Amino acid sequence: MDLIIYDKTLQRLVGLGHPNTTHSEINEIRVISDYISSKFGVKIDVAEIIKKSLIKRNTEMWIYDRLLKKVQPSIVILVCSYGREALIETCQKLNLPVIELQHGAIHPGHPGYDFPLRYKKRYFPHYILVWGDFWRCNAEMPISKDNILVTGYDRLETKINTPHDISRKKQIVFL
Repeated sequence: MDLIIYDKTLQRLVGLGHPNTTHSEINEIRVISDYISSKFGVKIDVAEIIKKSLIKRNTEMWIYDRLLKKVQPSIVILVCSYGREALIETCQKLNLPVIELQHGAIHPGHPGYDFPLRYKKRYFPHYILVWGDFWRCNAEMPISKDNILVTGYDRLETKINTPHDISRKKQIVFL
């Protein structure tokens, strides 16, 4: 992954990955900038922020496309999908399924997993492997419940079922 980070910097420097924007998109960006300025009294260069984001996305996709075509995996497995939208978008274009392994709490309001019906997330893993039914239903993910698969949490289950030789002693616990 370090190679991708440094390649993005090099690509930005030489000008690869620059976005093409239409006149209607430029006008929409101006409307957003003007709204922010009138509502909050600050000038923010929304166009520059969007341009940098698109350059980063285009560059990442260019690199991922070449990497995935070279390696030719049958699936891509992620530990954390948010922040990897360019990789997921590239996988979708190459018809590669993306699987995410649960790595922490999934809860209502989590910006990486909870997308109530009025919100859409276009680049999300095809499948998520979760620790239990509680996690499967704990947020409104933008994929079918059939694609949220319960696999358990083997490491924790092994620890729980391993006998522990714990000696009891007098102690005070502060909470």
